[in-house]
Amino acid sequence: MPMSNDNELAAMLRGIIKEEMQSVRQEVRSIVQEELKPVRQELRSIVQEELKPVRQELQELRAGQQELRAGQQELRAGQQELKTGLQELRTDVNKIQKDVTTIKKELSAVWDDIKRLDNRLSTQEERAIR
Repeated sequence: MPMSNDNELAAMLRGIIKEEMQSVRQEVRSIVQEELKPVRQELRSIVQEELKPVRQELQELRAGQQELRAGQQELRAGQQELKTGLQELRTDVNKIQKDVTTIKKELSAVWDDIKRLDNRLSTQEERAIR
């Protein structure tokens, strides 16, 4: 039976060692966490400081993007106005072309009348001279 007592003693010692190891692990974790607190705070502070310019640039980029979108909307509105104006201009040009054609016809008729009158006057002058 002494072997059995040795086994029991070994098992009991393993249990005690296991409990002590857990206690030591907890204590080590606690100590490490306490020791790391200022390091974490310092690291957090450094990261925050380094991120400031990046955040500023990002904010500026967003503002620039909003300005670009607003400008793009203005350009689209201006483009639409130009399209409308161009269509009106085309309509006006078509009317003017029709008017020019009419004026040319009328002017041609007036010149024909002037030529006839000139011929009549020339004929009457010739008769008056004779």
